Amino acid sequence: MFFTPHLLVKSPLVMLLCVVGILLPGWGESYLQWRRRRDWYAQFASIDELRLLVTDEAELRRIRDEKGLLVAARRFRRQFPRCPLNEAMKMIQSL
Repeated sequence: MFFTPHLLVKSPLVMLLCVVGILLPGWGESYLQWRRRRDWYAQFASIDELRLLVTDEAELRRIRDEKGLLVAARRFRRQFPRCPLNEAMKMIQSL
């Protein structure tokens, strides 16, 4: 039996499964992103707490001055991979 579009109209169960199959992965991914962001902010309440853990401030300043803010933020996120990009940008700007 091959899938044909008229099956969606005739069978509400197939229609429901298609809708769930389309929406569920997107919802799950957005939930995981929300949870990771919440966990990050629970771990580091302020930029000052995070700044105490940064070991290569001079290198990050050099990269920021030579290659730009975004490249330095990416370099910072290698050390802290779960850091949100906007927080990484704030951190690099504050150096």
